[in-house]
Amino acid sequence: LLAALEADAPGAPGMKPRLQYASLSPNAGGVRSDAPSGRAARPDRSVSATMLGGLDRPATGRLVRGWGEKMPGGSTSEGLAIATRAQAQVSAPVDGRIEFAGPFRTYGQLLIISTSDGYHVLLSGMAESYVGVGQSVKRGEPVARMTNRVNPEPELYMEVRQDGKPMDPARWMKGS
Repeated sequence: LLAALEADAPGAPGMKPRLQYASLSPNAGGVRSDAPSGRAARPDRSVSATMLGGLDRPATGRLVRGWGEKMPGGSTSEGLAIATRAQAQVSAPVDGRIEFAGPFRTYGQLLIISTSDGYHVLLSGMAESYVGVGQSVKRGEPVARMTNRVNPEPELYMEVRQDGKPMDPARWMKGS
């Protein structure tokens, strides 16, 4: 999945991506040493059973770009962008296991949460991650913090993928 993201993601001119895999050791790049500890060894809720009408919004804010909308560079959005307040808390939208946690290109911190039935939820744009690779997370558990920028507002980006293919997260969001 990460290789597909790497191939598809537009990079800043002249910048090469610096992928850093998070570890479970304290103070690994972008991972706080006071991060919440993992809970269950394996997620106990599958996405397919809970997503329809049940995917939590990972942060409070307003939707600024939806699935399929044109982005500034001319490409099409494969997820949702939510404008948040500065330093907003980001929570896991679903139970899962952290597959990747670290900086990704110019997108800030990237988290990939994998579920027990093959879905991946991607969250990016955060300043700091509280979780590490291999850690189990529960829906609603704090996993990251947005930047302290106020103008323009921080934007949290979220994608849902199955078998590497992006899917519209809004169709599973609570209240959508």
